[in-house]
Amino acid sequence: MSKAEEKKAELLALGKEMTRRDDEIVAAYKKTHKLPSRGVIDTPERRALWAEEKRRFIEICEKYKD
Repeated sequence: MSKAEEKKAELLALGKEMTRRDDEIVAAYKKTHKLPSRGVIDTPERRALWAEEKRRFIEICEKYKD
């Protein structure tokens, strides 16, 4: 497997994991709250998840930097 393929596989796995975790956060939110009129759920948990996703994305890109 080439470096590009490994990088793509890691980024794909990261995306799937983050989507799963985000879906769990949204489902938990919907159980206890009404959806906001804008349709945007902005919680501290989601902000932390987005920050973690960004950090891990950068780590993966740095790992496979040529």
